[in-house]
Amino acid sequence: MTKVKLLFIFYFCTAFFVFSEEAAIHYSGEIILTGEKDYKEIILDRDVITRAAYDFRDIRIVNEEGNPVPYFIYNSLTYEKILDTFFGSEYLGSFIKDGDEYFDFKILKKEHSDVYGNHLEITTLNSGFAETVALLGSHDGNNWVPVTEAFIYDVRTFSQKTIPFGRTEKYSYYRIKAAEHTLQPDSLKLIYTEMIQDRQLFTREFHPAFEIEEKDQNTLITIPKNEIRYLHIDSIQFETGGTFQREVAASYKRDEIYRFPFRGELLEKNYIILDRRSSDNDLVITIFNGDDRPLEVKNVTLFYRFQKLVFNAGEGNSFFLEYGDYSLTKPDYDIRNYGEYILREGVDPCTIGHTKETPSSKPRETPVASPDSKPQETLAGMPIEKFFMNVSIVLAALILLIVIIAGLKKHGSP
Repeated sequence: MTKVKLLFIFYFCTAFFVFSEEAAIHYSGEIILTGEKDYKEIILDRDVITRAAYDFRDIRIVNEEGNPVPYFIYNSLTYEKILDTFFGSEYLGSFIKDGDEYFDFKILKKEHSDVYGNHLEITTLNSGFAETVALLGSHDGNNWVPVTEAFIYDVRTFSQKTIPFGRTEKYSYYRIKAAEHTLQPDSLKLIYTEMIQDRQLFTREFHPAFEIEEKDQNTLITIPKNEIRYLHIDSIQFETGGTFQREVAASYKRDEIYRFPFRGELLEKNYIILDRRSSDNDLVITIFNGDDRPLEVKNVTLFYRFQKLVFNAGEGNSFFLEYGDYSLTKPDYDIRNYGEYILREGVDPCTIGHTKETPSSKPRETPVASPDSKPQETLAGMPIEKFFMNVSIVLAALILLIVIIAGLKKHGSP
């Protein structure tokens, strides 16, 4: 009977260790509303990213009645900016033909660049003119073709001396044809103006907790997973002192940091670019010291990306951000289809108040590999580290059981 009891206890303990999962926590934070606009915006920062599901499928906005409120999430802003390329000119002279006056200019080339532009700006020696001029272009200064016509003037405080082409031209010579004999051009400036789109990612920085260990001529800096879970880390910065040059490795990236004086200046690069999303593991940073003494790392700064969430506050009076239920699927709201329009109209930035934590009966999410990280090795449907840990527990329990049974046989049992 004793053996039966021991076997029961053994299998119970083994099942408990192998099949139990870390319990999830349900989070709920009230949103502190500000402003008069219908649409509100909150920041999903590190506190939310490291606790929510890796793809934000568990995030919900609910009103005071518990009803879900549509939202969309974005991680950057796209804006347009104007970029101008300028080419100067050389005045070649003027002449009169058939009653019209002609002014010739040669565009000055830039090194390793072709001549191109979509409009001209004229600088004049005089004012008090207003006339329509013709613009001609040439590749060699001998054969001329019409480019465009434009009305230019400089009267009192009013001036318009730009000639738009309406397209991009690549002529090396330009000729201005004027009929009124009132224009005295001094120089031309060929300009190429382009509108480009730029994307600005949302980033923040923080100082994580970390541990330092010296091992095999290397400095190991370990940042625990709860500090960085699912964060997209752009770069890591180290606060150090002294003079050094070291190679650093972190999450499959290898880079160099250094600090030394040169001709009275301090040359320093104290960061590495990571540009990688963390998984559900500790981040280990290795500084290779070689035969040099270990670096004194005083602090570590991580720069990470965050997201913003926008929702319509016209569907209630109080709103809450909830997450932590990993069994949910990611919602697909219509609001995301006109999110750009909402952002152009403007939103009110709001904050998240105190976040309540309630234990959940559902298991914590099984770690998954992020799109930007190396795929996690699994065995028997679980992370390989956890598999071997569970096997070790079972083997230890088996050995303990054999020892107990052997002891019972030796001394006898009822």
